[in-house]
Amino acid sequence: MASEVSSMLRNQVAERASAKEEASILQAELDSRTRRLETEKNELQSVVLEKELDRRSSNWSLKLEKYQIE
Repeated sequence: MASEVSSMLRNQVAERASAKEEASILQAELDSRTRRLETEKNELQSVVLEKELDRRSSNWSLKLEKYQIE
């Protein structure tokens, strides 16, 4: 009986260790994906800001040209 209980406890300990290892691997993968998504988000924001600056610059150029014509 004690041998069976001891064996069950060893199995539970091994299962917990395995689950902790798997959780650690999954956390590392999640962290990696999160960093990649943050990088992509920052790149997209940069592109959007550049387009907005170009649009505003064009608007001001048109206004300046119109003012100079008057």
